[in-house]
Amino acid sequence: MRHSVRCKIRLINATFIEADRQKIILALAHLAIERPVWNDVLSHIAKQFYENGEGVEMFNNFKALRARAVAIANKSTWLKAIKSAHKKKNEPNAN
Repeated sequence: MRHSVRCKIRLINATFIEADRQKIILALAHLAIERPVWNDVLSHIAKQFYENGEGVEMFNNFKALRARAVAIANKSTWLKAIKSAHKKKNEPNAN
């Protein structure tokens, strides 16, 4: 049994100031790091904010910045966990 779906697509024109466009692209980049499967879709959305492909470049730059921050945070958390485990391993039992 096949289901049919009808969709009405309506094009919307919206005007954003430059700072807001950049914030939206930054949010898309953050989401792309959290949900890598959506990267292509989010990149396509970012592309639509500028006519010359600048949106994709900005998206990729923001994504790279976010990826570095996540890697640093993960490394820091990982190192803290190792140090904590090592410290507990070397503590004498208080019995």
